[in-house]
Amino acid sequence: MLLVISSATEAVSLALLDLSDAVLAERHELIGRGHAERLVQMIAEMLRASGERPTAILADCGPGSFTGIRVGLAAANGLSIGWGVPVSGVSALALLAAGAPAGRDAAEVAVAMVGGHGELFVQSFARMPFRALDEPRSLPPEMAVALPQPLVVGNAAEQLVAARGFGEALPAHPRAADARLLPPAFRALPVRPLYVRAPDAKPGRVA
Repeated sequence: MLLVISSATEAVSLALLDLSDAVLAERHELIGRGHAERLVQMIAEMLRASGERPTAILADCGPGSFTGIRVGLAAANGLSIGWGVPVSGVSALALLAAGAPAGRDAAEVAVAMVGGHGELFVQSFARMPFRALDEPRSLPPEMAVALPQPLVVGNAAEQLVAARGFGEALPAHPRAADARLLPPAFRALPVRPLYVRAPDAKPGRVA
């Protein structure tokens, strides 16, 4: 059984998947702040209801909220050590792309998430078969408008579509259960934060 943890945005999202990737249980709450307090409580509640211990963990590595990412990865690593089970990483951008409704007539989807300093985290994906078309980037809105895909998903989808004047926006936060829709390679990232942006603090020069 796989425990999926996503807390890189305003949402805390959890899912339990069986060996065939069927969803056994799911929790998804838009909390804004307070990830550290709510995440562990939600995991405990879901596992108590299921009565089983996961045999593997998949953690959202971001990009997204600095605090949310680190809270999720710390919980995943701690549980991995405590239970003696493997842990791997997944991108919030890939989760959003995979979760875009299949009924939309679009071969590609762009993901737009709220980033830092007024920028947007963006990445484009092909849907059939699922694959990344470019690397995740942090761009100012005036550069992000160059994304050509009409369908945009994410918590900054409306902002991007409004800025460029065309397309369909699907506002969303990463949903843990959508990990079941991802190819294995997208569920095997190193378990470390995916910040995309360069750090604001620059190392000083030693005289």
